[in-house]
Amino acid sequence: MDITIFLTTSFKNSIFSFEFESNNTKIYFSMMHVKHMAKIDIEDFFNKIFDKKNYFIKIIDSSKTILVNVKNNDKKILTIKEFYDKIM
Repeated sequence: MDITIFLTTSFKNSIFSFEFESNNTKIYFSMMHVKHMAKIDIEDFFNKIFDKKNYFIKIIDSSKTILVNVKNNDKKILTIKEFYDKIM
């Protein structure tokens, strides 16, 4: 798997929302989309996209949201940002 999951859909209609910051990128999505998956399965999914040392996953129970915080030195997140900037 590669970053096509992010790049093949319109960012405006995506289940993912992005916040690009100076040092990292935050990717949010609803727990509703992964309600039958364990956290380790979600991590496995993102391990196939990003280098493990470049991101961490946090579950935000109060808003039923999952946050994937990716360091901006990851090559794939830079590709996503470039594509995102063109679309938006």
